[in-house]
Amino acid sequence: MERAVENSSMNIGENEAMAGKPAERYAEAPLPTGFAEPNMVRKVQLIDVPAHRAVEGPSFRACFRHIQANDIPMTAPVYMDVETADNGAPRAFGKMRFLYPEKDVDPNVIAKDVEIIDVPQHQAITIHFMGAMTNERCMHAQEQLMKWLDEQDTSFVVDGDPVVLGYNSPFVFPWKKMWAMQIPVKRRE
Repeated sequence: MERAVENSSMNIGENEAMAGKPAERYAEAPLPTGFAEPNMVRKVQLIDVPAHRAVEGPSFRACFRHIQANDIPMTAPVYMDVETADNGAPRAFGKMRFLYPEKDVDPNVIAKDVEIIDVPQHQAITIHFMGAMTNERCMHAQEQLMKWLDEQDTSFVVDGDPVVLGYNSPFVFPWKKMWAMQIPVKRRE
């Protein structure tokens, strides 16, 4: 299930002309089984997020050590919790989650600083971007998602905390990087 809404009012700097264009992800790592390729840039989309298993930890290093120790391939995206910066803007610097390639992966080694989590299938609103991820862009992305929710005639409500999805490593040129803001939602009862 997917619905897209035009996102013409967001001013985030470069790639302004990308609004509503097909996404072209620079694929350094495969997506987990069941996850769809991002298909639109700068359009709010309602998506079904498949059930999945992930390792959650305080840092990239902790999660990466875990998948290395268990010979689990890296996937994209990496999920990052959204924290609030000193100026009140959202930023992606909280806990991180690396998604396993399959939901039935069962690791042998689990360090004290990570946790294995099973995430049930759910719906989310998502908006993808190309370029560097900044606090300002996170704030605008979150505002655009909340605006979409407000325009839905109270059909949906927030059902979890926002997350930022990073699709590329620090070694990719900023203009090739893809990232997204995502908020879990559910139909109002």
